[in-house]
Amino acid sequence: MILTEQQKQRGFWLLFLALFIDLLGFGIMIPLLPFYAESLGASAFVVALTMAVYSLGQFLFAPLWGRLSDRYGRRPIILVGLLGTSISFVLFGFASTLTLLFISRILGGILTAATLPTSQAYVADITSEKERAKKFGMLGAAFGLGFIFGPAIGGLLSVYGYAVPAFFAAALAFLNFVGAYFWLPESFKPTSLETKHYHLIDFKGMWKSITHEHIGTLVIIGALIALGFSQLQGMYALFAEQRFGLGPASVGIILFVVGVVSVVVQGFVVGRVVAWIGEIKTVILGTLILGASYTMIGLSSSTTMLYVFTGINAAGFALSGPSLNALISERTHKDEQGTMLGLAQSWGALARVLGPPFAGILFGFTIALPFYSGAFFMLCAMLMALKNYRFYTKN
Repeated sequence: MILTEQQKQRGFWLLFLALFIDLLGFGIMIPLLPFYAESLGASAFVVALTMAVYSLGQFLFAPLWGRLSDRYGRRPIILVGLLGTSISFVLFGFASTLTLLFISRILGGILTAATLPTSQAYVADITSEKERAKKFGMLGAAFGLGFIFGPAIGGLLSVYGYAVPAFFAAALAFLNFVGAYFWLPESFKPTSLETKHYHLIDFKGMWKSITHEHIGTLVIIGALIALGFSQLQGMYALFAEQRFGLGPASVGIILFVVGVVSVVVQGFVVGRVVAWIGEIKTVILGTLILGASYTMIGLSSSTTMLYVFTGINAAGFALSGPSLNALISERTHKDEQGTMLGLAQSWGALARVLGPPFAGILFGFTIALPFYSGAFFMLCAMLMALKNYRFYTKN
């Protein structure tokens, strides 16, 4: 499908806004969810489950949404995701029982899974391979901006009740749906008319994605990166509290810094680095930075050291993610963009489901162990990226 440059630019910025609002809504929930769940009688374990089911929804449905976008086009799947995200926030606001809270969280994960891989496939449709990593980086910057402003908005609006921030996020998501409905053009016209059977969990497709000749290694690298990062997210606040006595306000400042670093690197740096050394070398560099920073966070002996290496860690994550997605897109046939990007997102979501409880077990042995574990996973990811680079250089 041929779009004018004006249509491509309009489509890209609408998707940028869509992903920003998705992460804004997610960020708004961060400071509210534990307190909201506790007010409904949840234990600490149940609070953790309300966080995990969001990623579980993404794991289950990201491949399905990706395949559907390859079959029916990107636009209808994106619209379903945006409208559904708005509905999930409304349910969150009206939740008066833990059951409704769980339903709203898993629905939010399911519908966000429709937006992200399909938006990436949309961008792959309208950009050249040369520009793809830069555009994926800018989409990542939308996530960073949402992560910066979301918790702050959630905290400010929560003084009026837990429901108000959720309804605010729902209104933003609905306005985004209206804008996309009227102004987002379709970017992909399916060429295959064969009837396909869609399964909720496509085990065959998931296996195919990690054994694929060209992208299997990249999907595994992405899952390892997500596994390491989810361990940091799961135990960071407890680590900061037990080693340095930091409270929620201090951890919030650190999260703000992480968001700023992510926006700067993904919005302005990753495209230049990829143009200079290429995608796979950028992935190698990113995993190297991640591994070193995980180790140094675990070894931190002062809050300054903790802050600095947490910021460096965010930079490593911001470098590796867009470059990896660009490579997966480049090495995938155009008729399978949504499918393969969705499968990659699904593996990442599974890692985010497993990472926090695994980190919690390690944390029980020694509080720095989850970060050393993350460093080990990054070493594995870097070695796989090096092997991949050498294979493609040789061939």
